Amino acid sequence: MITHDAVRELLKERKAAEHVVRGGMEGLVDGFEATVKAAQKGYTRGLDDWRNDVDARHLLSMAMEVAHPAQKKSMKLRLDAADAKFWKATVSSDVCVWGAAVAEREKWTAAKEWWYFLVPKKAGDALAKDLASLAPKEKKKR
Repeated sequence: MITHDAVRELLKERKAAEHVVRGGMEGLVDGFEATVKAAQKGYTRGLDDWRNDVDARHLLSMAMEVAHPAQKKSMKLRLDAADAKFWKATVSSDVCVWGAAVAEREKWTAAKEWWYFLVPKKAGDALAKDLASLAPKEKKKR
């Protein structure tokens, strides 16, 4: 049996919630697959939830870097499939969902941390309203 210690240690270092640490790599992939399904159906939660969901995808990218090779191989197929569905269920945003200032501070780019620059095509009213209010604020700061 492969231990997930490197992934769990990373999650602890990043101060992830205990249930996230317990779930390890498989829990991260399960969570992202659930996010993808929600985006496909129509994302009914707001911006804070979307930010949490894409933060989990960010954690997943870091976990893939430290995962045991066998674990990485077994999760890669699921992750690649989820990523492909995620791209189909989302549309590019001009602005990072955390805002331009955070993206600049964290050095996030749409090319590398692409999950922060995508929003659901079928955004519910709460998310659509939050995104609409985010975009003008960011444009004024530029």
